[in-house]
Formats: sequence, structure tokens, C-alpha cells
Amino acid sequence: MVKFALKPQTRLWGAFFGESERIMYQFEFEYDYQDMVTLNHVYSKTYGRRWMIVLTVFGIVVGIVSLLMAVLLIAFHSDEPLWSMIVNRFLLSALLLTGWFWWPWLNAIFSKRMLLKGAGTLTVTLDEKGEHDHNAKGESQHPWSSFVSAYHCRMCYLLLLDKRHAIVLPERALVAGDPATLRAFLEEKLQKEIIDVR
Repeated sequence: MVKFALKPQTRLWGAFFGESERIMYQFEFEYDYQDMVTLNHVYSKTYGRRWMIVLTVFGIVVGIVSLLMAVLLIAFHSDEPLWSMIVNRFLLSALLLTGWFWWPWLNAIFSKRMLLKGAGTLTVTLDEKGEHDHNAKGESQHPWSSFVSAYHCRMCYLLLLDKRHAIVLPERALVAGDPATLRAFLEEKLQKEIIDVR
């Protein structure tokens, strides 16, 4: 199940951006798989932390049991072929024991599939009043007060609209504005500290 996704691309009427509003920062990009991994990694470290603890404990317990079963089968000379035992027991144990590591990568596949097809390049503009974005499928905008929290991880800023939707701003996509002052600008407008996630 996808626990964390990009905010939906819907058009919001009642514009709060004036034509004369000066653009402070602008990003142009298309989300890639690595962006989805970062998104799910941040979720697993924040709002999904309890879920990840449960998943990790479950994986470790089941992985250990599966590993012990494989050892016992070998010890008692099971008729099962060795190659089958390696695939069915040891490989399964390894996957379960390391589930905490690969889960964000697997979940990123589902997040990527949720993106609108044919949306093209996404342009995100930040100015004094808030965030505005548009692509081939539509546009949306949010005042700074719309965001409940903000994170920085793997060269990306993530602005959260709620526990399930976020706007990801990859630093590589910045085409206007000074990257050295971006963090300070976001913290000032959001009136929140940006939390670093490792």
C-alpha cells in the first residue's frame, strides 16, 4: 500500500497570486524513480515510523523462523533439493530480515505508477505568497499556510500538505533563484523549521 504520495494535480480556483508577484524561486523537472524513493524514505522516517517498526520486527521474527527451518531441514537430511532450499528458505529469510531497507524502494514503484501519464514537465514557482505549479494536465496553487511540515533529504525539499501528500522540490531542478538562500526563504515563509532526514 502506498502510504505517501505526491499531491494530486488538481486545479484550484480563486487565485491568490497577482500578475505582478515577483518570482523568488522556480523549478522545472519531471519526477523520477529516485524522487519517489526519497519521498517514501522520508515517510518511513516520519509519519510511517511506527508502521516501519512493526514491519521490521515482523520481518526479523519470520526471517529467523524461516532460517531456522532451513537449518533443521539440512540437519535432518531433507529430500528437498539444495537449490530449492536455498531459494525457498534462505532467500526468503534474507528478504524478510532486510525488509526495512528495501521497503521504501518497493513502495516507490507504486508511487511512480500513481503519477499522471503524459503530464510532461512540471514547473513549480515559489514567491512571497506561496507555491504555484503547472504542467500539461493542469495547475494548482497553495498559500504558505497550506503546508503542515517540511523536510530536506537527499538533495530534495519536501513540503507536506498533509500526512499523505507532499510537493517534492529536487535541488537539481532549480532554474531561478539562489540555491544558497532557498532553505532560509522556505523556513521564513513556512514559519517552520525544515527537518533534515538522513
